[in-house]
Amino acid sequence: MLILGLTGPTGAGKTFFSEILKARGYSVLNADALYHSMLLPPSPTLDAIRLEFGNDFFTEDGSLDRKKLGAYVFAEKERLERLNKAVLPLVISEIKKIADTCEKNGEELFVIDAPTLFEAGYDKSCSLTLSILAPKGLRASRISERDKIDTDSALLRIDAQKDDDFYISRSDRIIINESGVSLEKKADELLFELGLRGQK
Repeated sequence: MLILGLTGPTGAGKTFFSEILKARGYSVLNADALYHSMLLPPSPTLDAIRLEFGNDFFTEDGSLDRKKLGAYVFAEKERLERLNKAVLPLVISEIKKIADTCEKNGEELFVIDAPTLFEAGYDKSCSLTLSILAPKGLRASRISERDKIDTDSALLRIDAQKDDDFYISRSDRIIINESGVSLEKKADELLFELGLRGQK
């Protein structure tokens, strides 16, 4: 089974790219969605966050105030790195279990859509890594519309993350998702390169 590590900064379009691959019939795991499912109390992930950041980001019923924590960690890179260090090992453990199941089921391709693929070290388990990048202004407008936040808040999130050079220096493949680029065409080209069918 081939494992494709799909990553890139927020707002670049990697999740849209992964949805194209899913529509082609391949198994896709969204690491963010998995992470959010691991935040339902009680959970070891919440325990790890509480241990790192204290009780200030939790509501009375023990749930995580994701919006409050997000605003805090995206304000400084060091805080985001602390969060990643606390939760990524738990998320990676779950990803490996899911990948093992896919392999046992005879899947040809397993796609992991993971914003922190390299930071978690999961790229080492991938057959191929691909980063989706996009111009900063375009990303800011996408984030603003998607998350219903103002442009300044979107730019704060962008600035808290790794720059393009981080992804370019570590990825096997790069796609720049800018105006005029067809991600559907790029996805089918990649599948052809991997010896897989585009339209399943």
